[in-house]
Amino acid sequence: VNNAAIAGANVNYEILTTAVEKASDWPAGEEVWNEIITSETYDMVQDCLKTNYYGMKAMVEALLPLLNLSDSARIVNVSSFLGVLEVNFYYHVTELATTIVHRLGALYR
Repeated sequence: VNNAAIAGANVNYEILTTAVEKASDWPAGEEVWNEIITSETYDMVQDCLKTNYYGMKAMVEALLPLLNLSDSARIVNVSSFLGVLEVNFYYHVTELATTIVHRLGALYR
């Protein structure tokens, strides 16, 4: 599965790059993230969650019957930092994202 780094929001990558360089790590603080995340829509957040979480979950669930037949079954997940849901929503959790998580959760159960 290739999710092409679906971030779930419009990101100002110049400000993000500068913030990472200054912090020598992933930037912290709501004020920094308010500058980095320039906008988000329901559809953007929904696409992010559908791809980065529910897409991977559905793929693993679909392959489990085959994996159970193997003596050496493995699941290898390679992801960029944008694929980590904690990164996407830790500093910028909104009512919109919370609503979408609950709605998608009900759909994919």
